[in-house]
Amino acid sequence: MPKRISIIAAAAATALAANAGAASAQDWQGFYVGAHAGYTDGEADSPYGNVGGPYIFTNQDAPDVSGAIYGVQGGYNWQLGANWVLGLEAQATWGDREGDDDGTGGDVNGVDINSEYSVRGRAGYLLSPSWLLYGTAGWVSMDVDATAPTTGAVNENVDGWTYGLGTEARFGPHWSGFIEVRHDELDQTRFSFPADGYDEGITPETDSIRVGVNYRFAAAAPPPPPPPPPVVTRPPPPPVASTCPTSEFVVYFEWDRSALNQAALETIDSAVTRARQCNVGSVIVVGHTDTSGSPAYNQALSERRASVVRDALVARGIGAGSIQTQARGESALARQTNDGVREPLNRRTAVTISFR
Repeated sequence: MPKRISIIAAAAATALAANAGAASAQDWQGFYVGAHAGYTDGEADSPYGNVGGPYIFTNQDAPDVSGAIYGVQGGYNWQLGANWVLGLEAQATWGDREGDDDGTGGDVNGVDINSEYSVRGRAGYLLSPSWLLYGTAGWVSMDVDATAPTTGAVNENVDGWTYGLGTEARFGPHWSGFIEVRHDELDQTRFSFPADGYDEGITPETDSIRVGVNYRFAAAAPPPPPPPPPVVTRPPPPPVASTCPTSEFVVYFEWDRSALNQAALETIDSAVTRARQCNVGSVIVVGHTDTSGSPAYNQALSERRASVVRDALVARGIGAGSIQTQARGESALARQTNDGVREPLNRRTAVTISFR
């Protein structure tokens, strides 16, 4: 990869990573569209020979086809678990990428890449919930003009393969920025100049850096749940006298954490004190989260929160056999919020103690 492309890519990737560290957890699945701009550095090897014959002359310089580029893209991502993202993307790029051989083969012959179109697969790993590192590869086709002094311009489509690496960071519910470096290897394609008496076999090979933004459409909302069955009203059972009614305690956590702070430890101590006053029948420990992460990530976080509270109860003398743990992720909010909201009341583990 040319040195100037490498330097630009490293600087842009550093800025993108800094922004990703400040963003909240995001779900990457769904459709997106966007735009990009960048720079291409490359050349087009152009051996020549008689019309319809082999390319026997290789003494002319390969035209430089470097220049600025711009374009649009669209695609779809599938998120697999908490860390893997697969995708399919189509991209169209235009720009000023033209040059000539300075007459080193006798005539002055030029090459101009008017546009290119690619369809590529993407596979990436989430370094954090909002920062994706990915590889990409697929098919590319370039619309190329080649010129000779007498025949003038001849247009052909030149096909080949493209591959590279990129990084993408979310900076809101719908927006993301990316930087991508790609290498294009095109097939040799015959350009015929009968009025000049020769053909050229042109083979573009380029390296490009693209910086752009994508707008991500919200994932489709799940269908509403079926209506609840009709409620049959029955007279309440007679009250049962109990000296130790069921007690509930709520342990709160800091955002995206499962460690117990001082307030959480004091709540657990109060629950243990209450349990020691009566004969414990069962203890149910249920972990919850707010909506600021993906559902899969929040489910795992709620499991850790339930587990750490259970371990603290056992360490204080509550029998492990009497404790049942559950994890509900973001499915049972204490305070209803939209997706992506950091709500302290929802970051909790509920401890329910029943007595014999």
